[in-house]
Amino acid sequence: MSSRLFYIVITAILSLVIGSISFAVEGPALDKLRTIADRAGKGDPAAQSAFGFLYQQGLGVPQDYTRARQWYQKAAMQGDTEAQVRLGSLYQYGFGVRQDYAIARQWYQKAAIQGDANAQIKLGFLYQEGFGVRQDHAKANQWYEKAAAQGDANLQSEVGLLYELRQDFVKARHWYEKAAAQGDAKAQAKLGSLYQYGLGGVRQNYTKAKEEYGLACDRGEQTGCDKYRELNENEF
Repeated sequence: MSSRLFYIVITAILSLVIGSISFAVEGPALDKLRTIADRAGKGDPAAQSAFGFLYQQGLGVPQDYTRARQWYQKAAMQGDTEAQVRLGSLYQYGFGVRQDYAIARQWYQKAAIQGDANAQIKLGFLYQEGFGVRQDHAKANQWYEKAAAQGDANLQSEVGLLYELRQDFVKARHWYEKAAAQGDAKAQAKLGSLYQYGLGGVRQNYTKAKEEYGLACDRGEQTGCDKYRELNENEF
């Protein structure tokens, strides 16, 4: 069978499958789902990844990890980094498949090489913990730094936390400061903690701790509010 004929056959089969799907929504939402399903059936990797996510979360369709994996796989094979990360997560946590860190690493690495920051953090974590690979903190650091260097405050805060868990408070503070400067409330609360206890190369400073906790609280971070109140009650 020629590749063109094979593609036509597969597209026809997918169209029949898509047409038989029962959606749990109506109105405009149903129209959007049908559009995504139609695009996915025609081979659009972004739509395939989105359709897989709907199955994974049970949004508008019955939750089905097997179908989620199948759609992620189709998109991931076309190089879609979002699908590669999502597929890796299914294997990392064993959702709908047997837990397999080695396969998770393979998919994370494919996305990480393309510059996907989430994949870089997840890959770094596998190296940090030795899941599916030989434990290697140097490689973990390498991937964390690549992710955080992209400038996303949430990812910088996450990298800071990963360093904190390894009790590398100096590097944790470095990334918390970068995230906090962009207004990340969790990073501000974490900075407050470092100043409260004198960690990460800073002197214990309750005034600075309260300042950071206050900023975090103002942005809705409950930990910041609780810690600020705690220091006030103890007259710091």
